[in-house]
Amino acid sequence: MDKIDKLAKFNPEQAMFEGSRKVFGEFGGVNSCIHPSSTFTTMDPEIMSQMFSGDLSDDGCYLYGRHFHPNALNLGMQMAAMENTEIAYPVASGMAAITTLIRQVIKGGGDIVASSNVYGGTYAYLRNLAPLEGGRVTFVNSNDTQDILDTVSFMTNLVIFEMHSNPALNVANLKELKQELPDHVKIMVDNTFTPLMYTPANLGADYVVHSGTKFINGMSDGTSGFICCSHDMLQDLMDLNSGQLMLSGPVLDARSCWQVQQYMQTLPIRMREHSLRAHEISDALASTNKFKIIYPGLETHPGHEDAKLQAHADFRYGGILAIDLETYDNARRYVKLMQDSKWGLNAVSLGYYHTLMSISGSSTSSEIEPDVQEASQLSPGLVRVSVGFLGDIDQQVDAFYENLLKI
Repeated sequence: MDKIDKLAKFNPEQAMFEGSRKVFGEFGGVNSCIHPSSTFTTMDPEIMSQMFSGDLSDDGCYLYGRHFHPNALNLGMQMAAMENTEIAYPVASGMAAITTLIRQVIKGGGDIVASSNVYGGTYAYLRNLAPLEGGRVTFVNSNDTQDILDTVSFMTNLVIFEMHSNPALNVANLKELKQELPDHVKIMVDNTFTPLMYTPANLGADYVVHSGTKFINGMSDGTSGFICCSHDMLQDLMDLNSGQLMLSGPVLDARSCWQVQQYMQTLPIRMREHSLRAHEISDALASTNKFKIIYPGLETHPGHEDAKLQAHADFRYGGILAIDLETYDNARRYVKLMQDSKWGLNAVSLGYYHTLMSISGSSTSSEIEPDVQEASQLSPGLVRVSVGFLGDIDQQVDAFYENLLKI
């Protein structure tokens, strides 16, 4: 059976349960231990010699905390199970995951096609730093399959986009794109907005990255990121002489790995509630017919059918929506009304149990030039909403609805 056709049979929630390795604490505690060692011993000097030559066999896995450690392995295995990749590696932030992987793929020279509808930090890295490292980057103005295909050439070796773009929520048709792209082009997908909703590896992605700071963590109390890939790619990344993971040292520390793994156990429950509330709020706001409400779960969203085709139905259409209030003054007023009513916090990031709201063009997407924002349909009044799950849902919906009527 073709990998792409496995989507309907793959259950990411069950995969997390079955694929995570249960490691008990030193004295039989139900939680695993934290292994904060910065260096690890080997019983025979010959094993260390083999490891320095690149042999990461069962006789010796851990060498140095900057390279790998037991808590990174445990967390990475659970993340890989959820994303249905061979392995995953936790790093210090989402940007660390993105930049580390890109550097390894282009290796000082490569052609990249990237959507300009990405997180502002990703855009700024691709525009300003990747060229200094040998990357030749061409941007397309959307996640549209045809736009990407028209831009890809025989020189292209990497395509980059997000499943739901940040913040405009364009939906990528990854399944269709994979079927049309030349075999030599690898696909890197940022799945930060939609964990559990999509399994990009089943749809054709070669690499999947996450900012674990967001929904994966869920508590807004730490930063992390993930690179989900094949064993061969991880071997390249961990190579002692040329691996970005070894030489740039972005691995997530043991205590943070342990903490994120604890939070991940509730991810399916949280994502269901985030998505349920985002959908109900979107329906209510759309009924006012005052402003454009952007949510892939709405049938009026241009990417609704693509989302429906590719998503795991149990997790609906994600916990992020956007409201295009057209002007900055309208957006500022609405965000302030929501904060004053205690139903929304004016803050960047997402995936928190409280609702977080930000005016994207002047915050998380401010690195993107005004003309590119305009071409990407990112108006100065666009408010990105990460819907929280605290409080009575009917009162929450009413607060969004009634405050919008005041604008």
